[in-house]
Amino acid sequence: LLLEFRAVARLAGRPDLEELAMRSWQALGKATGRVKGLAPSKLKMTSSGCAAQFVFGDQAKLTVGSGVDSYYEYLLKGWLQEGGSGRPPRTWSDAVDAVDANLINVRGPTTFMADIEKNETLGNRATHLACFWPGLRALEALADPRVASSVLPLAEKLLDACVAAYDATPTNLAPEAWHVNDDGSVKLGPSRHLLRPETVESLFWMYRATRKQKWVTAAARIWDALQRHAAIDGGGFAALGQIHKQTPARVDKMDSWFLSETLKYFYLIFDDADGGDELLPLAEWVLTTEAHPVPRFGGPRDRVGTTRQQKTWSIDVPSIGTMRPLPNETAADSVEGL
Repeated sequence: LLLEFRAVARLAGRPDLEELAMRSWQALGKATGRVKGLAPSKLKMTSSGCAAQFVFGDQAKLTVGSGVDSYYEYLLKGWLQEGGSGRPPRTWSDAVDAVDANLINVRGPTTFMADIEKNETLGNRATHLACFWPGLRALEALADPRVASSVLPLAEKLLDACVAAYDATPTNLAPEAWHVNDDGSVKLGPSRHLLRPETVESLFWMYRATRKQKWVTAAARIWDALQRHAAIDGGGFAALGQIHKQTPARVDKMDSWFLSETLKYFYLIFDDADGGDELLPLAEWVLTTEAHPVPRFGGPRDRVGTTRQQKTWSIDVPSIGTMRPLPNETAADSVEGL
């Protein structure tokens, strides 16, 4: 919540909230137990609630996916929120060097993100959650063009592998996870498709960084597949089960990330491709891990200090005993009825 806390703190004139966010971030930076320069997916806390030590071994794995994806994302985006001047922080460069050296696997012609599992070997299993990574590197290239020529070739290969997982299924929708065979082909197993945003997020940033039509075409294929298999008559989209089958069963579930992220990134890439005015320009906005835009400090959208009076404020919260049901609300639905 680093970006979110800092944005709210500035708008509310509450530097204490920003200080809390930064203290938490600094505690992560000081936590011991990193493996090969990476942050494992679990963290041990002290009795006072401070981040103390990263945990690896039988309890966690090394990945850029589940459990740590937003951490890596905010190493770069926190710098962008502050204005993005100079070069990204050392913590970011250390992280990407470690990821490139330890979490990228190659099987045949396929280069893909993999995890170091509990036995401390790099596996051949890829996850959809990790498909945000090539887009994050494309964002880095946009923010710091000096590194584009060294960053983008590898990032494009990683994104190719994510798109290949979509193209490998009968539905043209990627599973939550898959394996990569020795010849580089995708090995499918029973899996779901949860309308996740990571691949289309990367397609958007990669298209903005390279302007290659192949990334828009890939996004269009995925959008067409969603329309064919996941769209519900009357509105909404459904998650899918068993997408290795020609006609997967629909699941009565549409997670919030589909609205806040997946659809937004589809809109952004198609708008860019149609010659739009580049909605959400990088010089003005940073997208949080849930794709909510927050202004860059000191940028043209930063209104703090010009339209808002800086002051400390508090919210009066009534005690539970005085809260009553709202109109059309039963007592069982109210706080007092708990």
